[in-house]
Amino acid sequence: MSPTQPSPALSPHEAQGRLRSALHGNALVVDLETTGLDPLRDRIIEIAAVRLRNGHLAEHWSTLVNPGRAIPREVSALTGFTDSTVAGAPAFGEVLGGLSEIISSAAVLIGHNVEFDATFLSAETARLAQRDPHLPLLEAPRLCTAAAARALVPRESVGRYTLSNLAAHFAIPYDNPHRASSDALATARLLRALSACSPPTPRR
Repeated sequence: MSPTQPSPALSPHEAQGRLRSALHGNALVVDLETTGLDPLRDRIIEIAAVRLRNGHLAEHWSTLVNPGRAIPREVSALTGFTDSTVAGAPAFGEVLGGLSEIISSAAVLIGHNVEFDATFLSAETARLAQRDPHLPLLEAPRLCTAAAARALVPRESVGRYTLSNLAAHFAIPYDNPHRASSDALATARLLRALSACSPPTPRR
């Protein structure tokens, strides 16, 4: 799940440089599913993280999260999650330690509309009064694959720069949209595909 507003624009050369730097370093791809789009009112219901080391998928972590509130019907229709799905899941505070452990050494946070994910993680953490020491990655540089795609892939090739459209464009396996694990894996593969793109030739 992600907001409709785009992340800050990148130039083609900036996008390519940041993609390749992230791919060949120690990066973490994160994706969330939430009860809605407002980080002050809504809550996280699923978290997935994929660690990339030197271009390879090195680690995959995911968990359901009990949001402590009802999941709206429209979110259930989109994600397949119902209140009973997450009834036995841990609260965010219970998974924060595991999340912090997997992200603690990563140098960059990557996501498709990454500001959405980072904002929700910050809001959830702030509610627990556990800020910087517990989620150090939130201070790391962020890289949005949607912004990178807008810089490197012509709009006429994909239409909207959704994860589904881009996965189809690059023939990336994407079997379960709007589930955090599937979205995070598809985003990691999209990162690799985008890093191989040449900047578009300027029109004369």
